Amino acid sequence: MSRKIILDIVQMVQESINGSIAEIRLVTDIDPEQINRIKTEKIALCIGILLISKYESIGLFEAESNRFEQVVKQFLTRCPWNADLFGYLKNTSPQEREYLGGWYQRLDTEQEEINVGLIYESLLSFEWVHDSEGFRFIQDKSSRNRSGSYYTPQELADSSVRMLLDQIIEGQFNINDFSQNNQKYQKIFMQISSFLSSLKVIDFSCGTGQFLKSVVRYYNHYLFLENNHEIKEQMINQLISNIWGVDIDFIALCIAKNEIILETNFSGNIDALNKHFIHGNPLLPPVNSAIARDEKRTIAAKGYLYHPDLGLSWGEAEDETRNGFDLIVGNPPWEKIRFEDKSFFRPWAGSIASITKKDQRSEAIVNLEDSRPLLYGYYIKFTDSLNKSKSLIQQRFHYSVSGELNTYSLFTELAVSNLSPKGRICYVVKSAIVVSPVNESIFKYLVKNKLMISCYDFINRKNIFAIDNRERFCVLTLGLNSNDSFSYKSGLTIPEELFATTDLRIRANDLELLNPLTGMLPSVTDSNELEFLLEMHSKHPVLSEVFPKCKFGRIVHYTNHAEFIETEQSERNLPVYEGKFIELYDGRYSTYKGMQREEKYGSKASSKLMSEEMKEDPNCIPMSRYFIRKDKWNALTKNYQEQYSLMWRSLTSASNRRTCIATILPHMPASQSVQFLQLKNSNHLTLLLALFNSIVFDYMVRLKLNGIDLTQKILKQIAIPKLDDFSEVINFKGVEDSIYNHIAGRVSVLLGNDVRLVEFSRQIMPDSYLGYKISSNKRKKVIAELDILIAYTYGVSKEQWRAIVSSFPSYYNKDEVELFFNIEEDHSLIQ
Repeated sequence: MSRKIILDIVQMVQESINGSIAEIRLVTDIDPEQINRIKTEKIALCIGILLISKYESIGLFEAESNRFEQVVKQFLTRCPWNADLFGYLKNTSPQEREYLGGWYQRLDTEQEEINVGLIYESLLSFEWVHDSEGFRFIQDKSSRNRSGSYYTPQELADSSVRMLLDQIIEGQFNINDFSQNNQKYQKIFMQISSFLSSLKVIDFSCGTGQFLKSVVRYYNHYLFLENNHEIKEQMINQLISNIWGVDIDFIALCIAKNEIILETNFSGNIDALNKHFIHGNPLLPPVNSAIARDEKRTIAAKGYLYHPDLGLSWGEAEDETRNGFDLIVGNPPWEKIRFEDKSFFRPWAGSIASITKKDQRSEAIVNLEDSRPLLYGYYIKFTDSLNKSKSLIQQRFHYSVSGELNTYSLFTELAVSNLSPKGRICYVVKSAIVVSPVNESIFKYLVKNKLMISCYDFINRKNIFAIDNRERFCVLTLGLNSNDSFSYKSGLTIPEELFATTDLRIRANDLELLNPLTGMLPSVTDSNELEFLLEMHSKHPVLSEVFPKCKFGRIVHYTNHAEFIETEQSERNLPVYEGKFIELYDGRYSTYKGMQREEKYGSKASSKLMSEEMKEDPNCIPMSRYFIRKDKWNALTKNYQEQYSLMWRSLTSASNRRTCIATILPHMPASQSVQFLQLKNSNHLTLLLALFNSIVFDYMVRLKLNGIDLTQKILKQIAIPKLDDFSEVINFKGVEDSIYNHIAGRVSVLLGNDVRLVEFSRQIMPDSYLGYKISSNKRKKVIAELDILIAYTYGVSKEQWRAIVSSFPSYYNKDEVELFFNIEEDHSLIQ
């Protein structure tokens, strides 16, 4: 039934808008403000009708008339808090009202329960576009991306709130795991219920009300077991009087109110609840209460989610908010507040959105002023309101405005600033807030002020959210913490694991040791990983201390330097290297040679692996698909004077077969998918390459990587042995020499089959390894020997070595592990 309802609503919206476009005879230059407003109004009416039908189906409303408009009037008399949805009925034509009435009658005959919140959330996943076929919908993720609307599954909301309220009861009454043992404490139920019901609760981005509904569910399921209905009603009334909700989406806000009312079966103070649900953007500064509710709804309906007039107005309830809130819950949007022209123009001018080069798109946008003035006017107003809002937000916040504005970080600071002295926050946010250096300021603020209580890190493998299954998010609880540590779990995949695994304890001192530059959390999943990192960092300095004069870079940017990028090689340009060309100790991994143009420049273009036969010719090097003008490259690279660079794949993942993949190459142009570093000393560059490509170093990178970009900031904070440690003389594979020379001899032969590196290989080859040769099929064995040498220098134990080797099953298969590594033998060498 739900799918049919969704398609009915979409069809009604589509027909209404196309009828409106035809009526005003603006087929080419449509007015986005008008289209957005009509779409929002029609959806609001449809959601209102679904609520009537839902209330009827559960016996809470019974129409006394068959006339649709009379039914609406009776419903609003019974449920006045839904007036915002039906205010648009006056804007409809008699034909539309008749159609809506007929649709309502058909709904009334259905027996299946209607999940209004789920239906509305499904509608948000549709992308609406205007093209030669008119105004129509397609199912797409981009509309959700623009609004950051990743609605929380009720199960995750329930589990997160249950964990939070259990924590609060433990702190207040010294009862552990109350929700699991609540039947034991019947004698003090009244005391616990009275305490929790008095807490002031808010969700600043409540959507359709999942988190607020979870609060009510906790009370109903675990607390309101008292048979005295009068006392229970009193408690529910107190609870409802203390629930607040805020959202920029007034339709979702209205659904949330109804969800709470239905969850409490009309038992609470509905007038207070209605007053406490406020439409607006809480990230913006508060606005004058004189701005009418209708005006704010109109601004939002036109598509302006960031508009200076959409700041909150507490109105009559302002005094109630002065001392903050005791419980702040929710899943705030996970978006960046920025203008993306391709996404903006896709619904209105697909031809502009499809232009790949930014400068050409910009020119096409300017031309709209003459060809499509209504669209151009909307673009100007939209960007102006967004830019003004960003400026206001940057002035208002202090710790969450570094770099691009991330809403989950902003909402976290907003919550902290609105928290009562003994309050608690439970937020579902991107894990980047605790692991990404871009959030260093807000995270350090939370740790320094002892506001971190717990952080439970999830990876979306079980598709809790309908997004990339590699995405990480966390359930974060905040509030004044008397301890010098906070609870941490990682690698969770289902909500039940919030209660099923043992917490790690993280101290501020641990963070300073593990990530001295940023103080961020590593991505550990168990205590063994954390203990390993702590041991390595206790024994060894970090890379930035051992090599303080490393010069890092990432220079060529296809978008920023578009006017200097060409697709045909000529005398005036240079080839641009890509991450796809690089493998461990190998700058000739793949090529675009022999590929058709559409293969090279398609949206998911992939290069071809270079065969071993091709690599037998040392002069055979990868063919690029992009080239940069020499004059521009010379200007960009003037501060990098060394002949050779250590280059690594920047785009990677902790779940790849290898995460840190590097080689040495002559300094050359490289795309955003490659980063590089330079050192004056070739021996030091060789040593760093061996470290980067070792599985011990890679293992630590995996425990610290967040996202898919292996940045210099992550690498600078990886523990590495001191230079003196590599001067120790050992007997390895029958050769007596320093660890460094054992490493350099192997790196030299791994690089030496590339004509561009013959001279470099000759320079670093130690005398003890002159004449040392390997065949192409023995390269992996030599890399394994380098892994053993690096592990020895780190001083890893036998157990640690076994865990590290087994954590790379996609790189070293079982047969290779047996062939290359004898754990006992390796351990005897290490010891």
